[in-house]
Amino acid sequence: MKIFLPLVFFISIISYQAAANGIKLSVIRCEYEQTSSNDSENQTARDTITYVGVFSSIKDSVLIYTTEKDKIKIELKKLSKDSFSFCFYENEVVFDSLKIACKDNLVYINDDIYHLYPESYVRFRDHLNILSLADMLSDCLGDYPDEMIALLNLNWGIHFEKYRIGTTLNRIQSPHSDLKYEYKTTYYYDDKMNVYEVIQKDRYLKKRINKISDPTLSYHIEYNYGDRESGEYTYSRNTSGIENIKGTSTQIPSAREFEYKKSYSQPIIYTVTNARVSEKIAAIYRKEFR
Repeated sequence: MKIFLPLVFFISIISYQAAANGIKLSVIRCEYEQTSSNDSENQTARDTITYVGVFSSIKDSVLIYTTEKDKIKIELKKLSKDSFSFCFYENEVVFDSLKIACKDNLVYINDDIYHLYPESYVRFRDHLNILSLADMLSDCLGDYPDEMIALLNLNWGIHFEKYRIGTTLNRIQSPHSDLKYEYKTTYYYDDKMNVYEVIQKDRYLKKRINKISDPTLSYHIEYNYGDRESGEYTYSRNTSGIENIKGTSTQIPSAREFEYKKSYSQPIIYTVTNARVSEKIAAIYRKEFR
């Protein structure tokens, strides 16, 4: 899990044709603090981040504004019945992309293989959208742009389909050579089809820590990304949709250690017409930062 995020993101999913039920803007405030144990004064940095998501009924393109003008674009393109591309742009230049293909209940994402349950595979192939794909990749088990995927997985209060994964085979690039290391991951579900454990041996462990009957959601995650980063954190979401993360991280090359906390507010949702999206974003920006 990455520690640093840009200060302000305005996220918009804008279809290329007008949505019949308008466009939804979802606003989330994040308060976070971070302390480096390597600093002699052990100082804590604090800040507040505002995220605004703009969602149309066709979730195939995302613009992420880091300021009112600077933007990152995330786009899902359907290339054929069984193949897609998941592209990430910064100032109109591609800086990362994932190739996706479907065959025989298997989903291929670059060099990784995801084995889905049969009913999930059909829905993935025929009705894939960005939020559903981001949810499936939320554990960031492969070489993915995990900061962007984490942003898409915030609780926006927007409905999307979930897919059940049986196992995955992830091939991770070595930072020191052309070698790739293979890791098998297994998913386990409770009676309500919620994930209660994800195991990628020697690299990633996610365990649900609250009871099945509890309406809240809590996970404890431990990870070890070899020569890059290791750490652990706890994630929780209550019945109001408020999310909290608390954890520690060690950046391996520099041996810098961090403690951090993040709290995400319940989303506030507005409905606007396509023609008034820019006007509403500007109004939210002025209100939040004047």
